[in-house]
Amino acid sequence: MVQTMETWIVCDQKAMKKFYGNNYRPIILPAELEDTSKPDISNWLDNATSKTRKGRYHKIKHASELMKQINPDEVRKRCKHCDNMFTSLLSRFEKAW
Repeated sequence: MVQTMETWIVCDQKAMKKFYGNNYRPIILPAELEDTSKPDISNWLDNATSKTRKGRYHKIKHASELMKQINPDEVRKRCKHCDNMFTSLLSRFEKAW
C-alpha cells in the first residue's frame, strides 16, 4: 500500500513538469513505487522542485492543485493498490447504474 499521497503525485512527471516549470528536475522512479518510504518520496520532491519558480514542494500550497492535474491512468500504471481501488470503486458505480 502507498506510504504517502505524494507517491501518487510523483507518478505523473508530465504534470509535475507542467506545474513547476522549466527548472523542475524529473524524478527517476523505481519499479515498486508503492513500497517507497515517505522520507524517500519527500527527498525526491524536495530535490526535484528546489530550484523551481514555485519553490520546493509544499503539501499545503501545492498538493491539492497537483492532485487535480495528475493523470489517474499514470498513477494506476505505477501503483497496483491504487488501480485495485479504482477498479473496485468503478465496478460498484457501474452496478448502481
